[in-house]
Amino acid sequence: MLPHIPSNTMSSSLCTHIYKMPGKTCGKPATHGTYCATHKASAPLAPLDASAILLFTETSEGGGRGANDKNNKERERLLDSVLTNTVHEASEVHGPAWAALRSQWDTALRSVGPAEATVVSVKGKGGRKWNYDFDASYILPSSPSPVSIKIEFKFGGTALSSLPEFFNPAANKPFHDRLYADFFYDGDYLDCICDLYGISRTDKPSKADYLKAIHANTSKLPFFARLKAAEEAEVAVEVVEEGKTRNARPLYEAKAALSHASIRAYLAAHSGATNLEALTAEFQRSQAGKEFLLYSGGAFHRDRLLPGELVAESVKGVEGDYLVIQTAVPTTTIRMLLRWKNHQGILFPAWQISLVRGTPT
Repeated sequence: MLPHIPSNTMSSSLCTHIYKMPGKTCGKPATHGTYCATHKASAPLAPLDASAILLFTETSEGGGRGANDKNNKERERLLDSVLTNTVHEASEVHGPAWAALRSQWDTALRSVGPAEATVVSVKGKGGRKWNYDFDASYILPSSPSPVSIKIEFKFGGTALSSLPEFFNPAANKPFHDRLYADFFYDGDYLDCICDLYGISRTDKPSKADYLKAIHANTSKLPFFARLKAAEEAEVAVEVVEEGKTRNARPLYEAKAALSHASIRAYLAAHSGATNLEALTAEFQRSQAGKEFLLYSGGAFHRDRLLPGELVAESVKGVEGDYLVIQTAVPTTTIRMLLRWKNHQGILFPAWQISLVRGTPT
């Protein structure tokens, strides 16, 4: 039996989302095509247009983080199908670029697999459940079972050390003796942000509710929506500094300063208690056994993390908003930037982790 639907929300069609139970479908009004708002992500994606190849041939700089995330998802969709979908190679404008990318992708995949493989295929592993982008499958004449290799795709850069990050875990893992969000809430930083935007301190959520909600991109708590709305409502003003005029958002800049101050205070107080075993375990769990294929300058480049680069040996120091970790490879350090993924000081603190490789002395 379908759930009761109020007459003022009745739609001409019902959501077609199917649950993993015999005969059970959503049954709510279809407000997004054939899906309701809750299940709109289940809708099949529109086929890629031939012009999607421009995501590989044109720069994506200047679009902001949101555009970068969207473009990378589209690039992954394209790589998931380009080996078998040759329909766009007939395009007079974009066909040669599609054919070239298919050949390059096939060559790159073969470079990380067994030399004797006769067939290679890929399957996308989208979503946060996975720590890599593709399963590459290799058919061997000598084996009845295919060989599978985890592939991580990166756009831009020719080596892991040239990327601004290779791993981006939420800051809710036991890397230290206290979570940053707990420190931020208790340290009056959130209260000061409320003061900036004229929000009563009594309107902030309880600490338990805050810690439950903060490590995600979105939250149903009205408090976070109010903070975002207040930030977005601020009108930029022109200020003159050192004879130059620039657009300024004083409240936002004050909030950003509070955020950075909190990060530096947290690292100063807790970097000495870094749980190196927990760091090593997380690096190995998420990164071991992966092959990285980076696309830059019209070509794919191969890289991988050495086993020793996944071992956190010691805390080398703190540099601004970065915690610097010495790995078991003497010439390699890991830099862990603590930042907010969804608006400074509002939602989703996370670690942006990059690699610095030196040359042996």
